[in-house]
Amino acid sequence: VLRGLIHRQVTVTPGMKIGDLDPRSDRRACFTISDKALAVGGGALEAVLSAEAVRQQLK
Repeated sequence: VLRGLIHRQVTVTPGMKIGDLDPRSDRRACFTISDKALAVGGGALEAVLSAEAVRQQLK
């Protein structure tokens, strides 16, 4: 299964990663978020919410 193919308007350079082949051959995986992506997203959200200015705007 081909996943994460780069947008066609992006200029590519030699050796640049443009997509992923998923060895599981499970088409449903194309519509899910990986554990790694969830961890990165959670860390980014935690960093944003830890900023005092952001917390004040949420009140």
